[in-house]
Amino acid sequence: MCLNQIIMEMKGEIRSQNTLRFLQFKPRTVLVGYHQSVREEIRIDYCRQNSIDINRRITGGGALYFDENQLGWEIYADKSFFGLSLPTQPLFERLCAPTVTALKRLGLPDAAFRPRNDIEVNGRKISGTGGAESGAAFMFQGTLLVDFDVDTMLRALRIPTEKLKDKEIDSIRQRVPT
Repeated sequence: MCLNQIIMEMKGEIRSQNTLRFLQFKPRTVLVGYHQSVREEIRIDYCRQNSIDINRRITGGGALYFDENQLGWEIYADKSFFGLSLPTQPLFERLCAPTVTALKRLGLPDAAFRPRNDIEVNGRKISGTGGAESGAAFMFQGTLLVDFDVDTMLRALRIPTEKLKDKEIDSIRQRVPT
């Protein structure tokens, strides 16, 4: 996550080129949004006992669980590169378009952008995105669920799993496709 900050600062100071970066996490990690409280969002003891790292993103949004079975992508660019102001719906859609196209070419013809900033297949979210800015630059990132360990996610994040019934856990599995 420190590399996110460094790349964005360098780009914001016009000391680096526009960059496309792909990433995976090993060891497993929970990522807390910029404005979130680790104690409120993460089951710290569970993560420590199960060798799950805890880290903070430079972007907002909710906490998420990330392991080697998910693919992250990031775009670092000049604010003027796409000719659109920040943040706007047309910019989000334009930045998600290559992922949508790739998913379609991989055999998922129903892949589509869903406003405000998600990518879905058959009406189910398969990728969440978000961004941040610094100086003359912005960073836009997304995740793609290649495979997903729902049980570990439910235990690592502060989702009241004790109150969830098997039916509701199955519902989460249905809503989060890979």
